[in-house]
Amino acid sequence: MIMNKKGFLFLILILAVGIGIANYVYQKAVRPLDEVRRSCLVDQDCVLADERVEYNKCQTMCLDVDYSLDTTISVNRSSFEQFVREESSKIKTTCNALACQPTIVNDRYKASCVNQVCTKTPL
Repeated sequence: MIMNKKGFLFLILILAVGIGIANYVYQKAVRPLDEVRRSCLVDQDCVLADERVEYNKCQTMCLDVDYSLDTTISVNRSSFEQFVREESSKIKTTCNALACQPTIVNDRYKASCVNQVCTKTPL
């Protein structure tokens, strides 16, 4: 089957839209903390959080803590706490926090407020 120019362009458009949708879904799955603010006034406004954790799933809350990973970012504390409350309310069962003992692998970073933006900084 030979495709004309219009058909080929339509196929490219469909593929581009499909890839865009897939990328959007992937980014939402991998970066759930995008909804959390980063603004701050003082260091106490900030907290380190792991982007790998899905706060609406018990099993990901037990991941080891490695603040050196790029997935650990600094976010606004009150915005993050609100996000965790909303996400954890989606869990249909109660998580057994005692069964989960995450290990801190690298804690040589802290959350700081730099130019009114929460920033991960080395100690």
